[in-house]
Amino acid sequence: MRNVLIPEGQDDFIKEVEEYKHRYFLETHKRLSDAALANLVGIRKSRLSELLNNKRPLSVYFLTPFLEKGVCDVRKIQINDGESKQKDRFKRMSLLLRDIELLRERNYPIESHIKELVDFTNPNKKPTSTE
Repeated sequence: MRNVLIPEGQDDFIKEVEEYKHRYFLETHKRLSDAALANLVGIRKSRLSELLNNKRPLSVYFLTPFLEKGVCDVRKIQINDGESKQKDRFKRMSLLLRDIELLRERNYPIESHIKELVDFTNPNKKPTSTE
């Protein structure tokens, strides 16, 4: 998915990164440098600079580590539907993983519900009697 571009989300991405840096400052009273942020998400500082200055288009490849580290929220990044199957799949999976993370933060017993859902949607599983 390295070449799946999300140009429509570039401005949202930049805003999310700036908001993250602001929240970091409010919590720690320290400025988060671009070098430290790049290190946090695991990309080169030059790539981060290119993304933040619109010199490199946003792609699934570069957005993913920001989502994984909690720098960006996928719900706040515009990702157009219907342009490609890969982009649609990425959006659905990112939203699902974010929802699971939120449920876990609230101590919701998600694992048992996932097992029930998998069992329910398994076409090879024979139905059990409810009597």
